[in-house]
Amino acid sequence: MLALSTNLWMIFAGRVIAGSALGTLLITNVVYIGEIASSNIRGIFLSGKGVAMTVGTLLAYTTGPFITYAATAYMGLILSLCFLLSLYLISESPVFYVLQGNNAKAKEILQILVKNNRKALFITAPLQILQQSSGILAVVFFSTNIFILASSSIAPDIATIIMGLTQLVGSIIAPLIIEKSRRILLLFSTALCSFSLALLGAYFYFDGLDYEFVTKIQWLPLATLIMYFMAYDMGFSVIPSTLAGEMFQLNVRNIGTTFVILCGWLCGFGVTTAFGYMVTELGGDVTFWIFSGTCAIAFFFTIFFVPETKGKTLMQIQEMFSGSQGNKETQSPNINTEVVLQE
Repeated sequence: MLALSTNLWMIFAGRVIAGSALGTLLITNVVYIGEIASSNIRGIFLSGKGVAMTVGTLLAYTTGPFITYAATAYMGLILSLCFLLSLYLISESPVFYVLQGNNAKAKEILQILVKNNRKALFITAPLQILQQSSGILAVVFFSTNIFILASSSIAPDIATIIMGLTQLVGSIIAPLIIEKSRRILLLFSTALCSFSLALLGAYFYFDGLDYEFVTKIQWLPLATLIMYFMAYDMGFSVIPSTLAGEMFQLNVRNIGTTFVILCGWLCGFGVTTAFGYMVTELGGDVTFWIFSGTCAIAFFFTIFFVPETKGKTLMQIQEMFSGSQGNKETQSPNINTEVVLQE
């Protein structure tokens, strides 16, 4: 309504409807988070509402002066639709099922929310999102265009074939070395991906400034993308999904793995869709520097949060997450579990 408004009354009506919906949403969010979050993190999640609202306000402040009123409304519409679609991925709270007399379903939901699975989700979902945000699908789909844009000294079609062969070699090497150390391999892979994309961005930067020496290194785009694909397929391509298959408990492994991979592919779809716009508006240099930065974030995320699972059984991985074999928190989290148990 706000995007299509033609008079002041439509804007007033749209604001009333949006304000009423937001008020309802804030209340239900507080109730839902209070019912599903563990007592030791409930305050953090509930206070996160303030962070989200300030981020939204800042987004409006930073984009509003440069786009039309209708475009601002459409931006809010897109975010709202994403939120609406995400509701299909969550379930009712355990308390809701207890009040309905469905204790079995409540316990099933509690199992999904146990500490081990939360940790697995925290590790694997960001990795999948960072993986796809590295621009891999965009580079694969638009490889010929990239070589044309870079004025590569090698024919774009030939360069694309070479890249395909590089991917094949990298994907063959990955199974041979993945058992050496998943964590070290992921660190090496993300670091090399970041370096190669940063180098490609630098090439576009100097090419845009018409430096004469660029004509002597027109082989560089192919070299950097060979490095990128080799590094990506040796680690960043396979390890996030491998970890997803290892870290979730058996009863939620299918759901958890499907969810995190879906998150990644949705992100990949967004990056691929936006790639043409990014190159046009930001330039090839900034676009590939953004992809490089994403790989760098994945590198540091791995350092601080990703554990080594090489050589561990699935049970040992669960014990590692719980802190000890006998930790009862792996069986029942402290999220209003008392209600279920009392019933």
